[in-house]
Amino acid sequence: MNAEDARLLITGEVARAVLDHALATAPEECCGVLLGPRIGEATLAMQARNVHEQPRTRYQVDPEALLHAVEKAEAEGLEVVGFYHSHPRGWARFSEEDRARGSWEGVDYLLLSLAPLTYVAGRWDGEAFQELEVHLPDGFEPS
Repeated sequence: MNAEDARLLITGEVARAVLDHALATAPEECCGVLLGPRIGEATLAMQARNVHEQPRTRYQVDPEALLHAVEKAEAEGLEVVGFYHSHPRGWARFSEEDRARGSWEGVDYLLLSLAPLTYVAGRWDGEAFQELEVHLPDGFEPS
């Protein structure tokens, strides 16, 4: 992956939506679907219910929310470019559980750690997350 491809651009609206969702659901993990014009560029974050049995330490996107996101992407000429979830109690890195659950090869996974507030991302290659640089808009203030 070249330097141009090794990044995830997110809009201020996406960064804010993911943060607000994470804060609203803490101490449980939040999750959702990222839409955009192409892989590496997320312009819309769609919340999903975390339907995992252990939502404080794991996540699973509600299948109905995923279907809705796919339909919205098709209707608006966008793509499902990835997924997001939070780690409310730290771990600004993908966990073993995250790696075990990676399933959409070639899309981006955005992780928001709340302690400390950190956005990290990786592109799932079928076996591991390839680290991406997260590009937040200039002047984005998370407070």
